[in-house]
Amino acid sequence: MQGKGVGPGSRVAVLLERTPRLPTALLGILKAGAAYVPLDSIFPAERINSILEDARPRAVLSESSLQPLVNPQFNNVLMDELGELDAMECVSVKASTTSADSAYVIYTSGTTGKPKGVEVTHRNVANFLFSMQKTPGMESRDRLLAVTTVSFDIAGLELFLPLISGARVVLASREDCLDGGRLLDLIQKEGITILQATPVTWRMILTAGWN
Repeated sequence: MQGKGVGPGSRVAVLLERTPRLPTALLGILKAGAAYVPLDSIFPAERINSILEDARPRAVLSESSLQPLVNPQFNNVLMDELGELDAMECVSVKASTTSADSAYVIYTSGTTGKPKGVEVTHRNVANFLFSMQKTPGMESRDRLLAVTTVSFDIAGLELFLPLISGARVVLASREDCLDGGRLLDLIQKEGITILQATPVTWRMILTAGWN
């Protein structure tokens, strides 16, 4: 990404399904010193491109199946055309990022219905993660089931807190997140110890027989 001009002060939009490519992309952007702009693939194309026009990202990281949602005027980089993650060359990346720099820009509809971008700094993210690591706490033996869409602020907690704690993050797919039975199977199969979710999701899991 640095070869495409991505670095401190720039933004990269991320439009990916819930696969290992997603956290890899977010971490790569942060490592390059840029800020990511998370987009949800269930958003209509009109909303996605409205956000892109406002955010003015240096690039958009997406994949072939989602390419039709992105206006061709934006620099759309398709991760699935870059090859498999485990076959990619590991390169040492250095960037002069400070705690006051933006880590990500999250968009909310606000009161007018027009998306508004809110910048969240590295200091904000670090303070939040380390405080949550302490209370309620997370240890290396924990396994967290991530169910929150990346366009919601709490997704950063789900994806990054296990990584800084030496724990494991299990990324539920979109289909998993809509099915209480599939979530219950994941909880049992993966030995999940931590899950945060909305009341609707908890109700789905309880209805599926979780006790």
